[in-house]
Amino acid sequence: MQKSDRFPIGDELRLKAKRRYEKELNKMATTGNTFQIEINVSISKEQDEECVDNSNGTNARFSYGEKWLSETLDYPGILNNFIYLFQFTEYIQMRCNLASVESLAGTLEKTFRPDSRRLYPDYAAFRHLNALAMLQMQAYYHFLQRNKIRYEDVLEWFLPNIHKKNLAVQKYE
Repeated sequence: MQKSDRFPIGDELRLKAKRRYEKELNKMATTGNTFQIEINVSISKEQDEECVDNSNGTNARFSYGEKWLSETLDYPGILNNFIYLFQFTEYIQMRCNLASVESLAGTLEKTFRPDSRRLYPDYAAFRHLNALAMLQMQAYYHFLQRNKIRYEDVLEWFLPNIHKKNLAVQKYE
């Protein structure tokens, strides 16, 4: 936590807290009092469906069909995969789904979360969603590389088009 006038924390107390935090983490790891979350993202050659979700409880397991991904290697298809397949945005207004939302946080998490203007509210649900998105992006990025497609080229193609579209909309409003 950052220093603030409302809740000043000295360097000595900060160091003690850090050491205690590390000690408690080590103790939890050795006693077995831990909570495990599994996130698995794969691209399957045998799978006919575009996406199979085998998630349960705290475990997220997503498998994407290589056949589907190979059939959508044009730039609009790649962008549609981010919208419809990976669900990075909602498809009506294209708002990003990868944001921390307080309504998904548990009561204890809201209560004990440090309150600071400088801290982004990264609740557990957001961290889980963010880790899943990072794995999806990494798997898809490597898939595109294997197919000689640079994701950066897709963005360079898309951004000028969206810019022109916005100018046209602004002109007639």
